[in-house]
Amino acid sequence: MPWLNGSIVPCEDPHVRGGFINLSLGTTRNHLSRAVLEGLAYNNRWTRQAAEKFIGRRIERLRFAGGGALSDLWAQIHADVLGVPILQVDDPVNTTLRGTALAALAALGHRSLADIANLVKIKKVYQPDESTRETYDRMYARYRELFKRNRKIFKALNSQN
Repeated sequence: MPWLNGSIVPCEDPHVRGGFINLSLGTTRNHLSRAVLEGLAYNNRWTRQAAEKFIGRRIERLRFAGGGALSDLWAQIHADVLGVPILQVDDPVNTTLRGTALAALAALGHRSLADIANLVKIKKVYQPDESTRETYDRMYARYRELFKRNRKIFKALNSQN
């Protein structure tokens, strides 16, 4: 459950908080680390579904940028959880800076918006591993259920009333 300071998208709730569920004596640091990556990917899946509803069409692939995109493991987890190809942007840490520069070029008329997508280099494409589909679909449903069922508890614990 990845909400350290409330949830913003796709369901705003300032009271929800993060946590690990279903720990046992066999739970390792590796399990916890992977759970963090998967929890964030589940939230991105939920956000993607809301975005698709808003734009009225399916998002067929996603570009992965920022510091997290340096991780091949996290890119693959996203592909598996979201069920779409993940395009790992080359030099993902500087994506915001590069995007700002490209947007400025478009605003100044030196490039068209259509040109910009072709100027972003892709380092690697991660395809969803279909052998993980059933497990991730089942766990995503539990993730959503945990959010829904625990909202009242989080509010009681974290509201000032």
